Amino acid sequence: MKADLTKVRQLKVGNAVVTDQLFVITDLNALKNIEGVPVPGMVGFETFRRFVTRIDYGAKTISLIDPAKFDPKDAGTPVPFVLNGRIPEVHGSFEGIPAMFDIDTGSRSALTVNGPFAKKHDVVAKHPGGFTTVTGWGVGGPATGYMLRAASVTLGDVAIHGIVTDVNDQKSGAFAGNEYSGNVGGGILKRFVVTFDYHDKVMYLK
Repeated sequence: MKADLTKVRQLKVGNAVVTDQLFVITDLNALKNIEGVPVPGMVGFETFRRFVTRIDYGAKTISLIDPAKFDPKDAGTPVPFVLNGRIPEVHGSFEGIPAMFDIDTGSRSALTVNGPFAKKHDVVAKHPGGFTTVTGWGVGGPATGYMLRAASVTLGDVAIHGIVTDVNDQKSGAFAGNEYSGNVGGGILKRFVVTFDYHDKVMYLK
């Protein structure tokens, strides 16, 4: 996919203002037929890292909080993270197996398990009642995987049960590597009010 770069003088998200930001320009028209709505652009890490960013899926709001005014007292259970490039990555477990998960707010899936992790721990063999299907679609086309329901997943000290899980079967790309175990998306995150404190590298789940 062809992409160009430009510098934008000012971006407003609600009442929050970010200035002199480098933007990627690319054609997102292909996503309209997939998402069912136009996708004129995406706002991500470079904007959100400047704030404490809270996503309330139930209220359908994103709050961009001045870090100096953020009080974590009522934010929920803290889950420390490191940055995998620009993506928060947390320690957790998959059915009792220690794991590292990327936190992907742009994914509609609940959990995608990387192929090497699944192979190492015989995940597919332990879930014979699953099936293979198209699990998503992006600018690169369809993605397929083996669908199952995991007994439990933990993110830090937070346990979630009965998670619909996609075992990715890509032979190349991020999901085919050993750098991390899987990808947590909106299917899990929407169960919580999620707050990202990028400065202190803590995600809160309430």
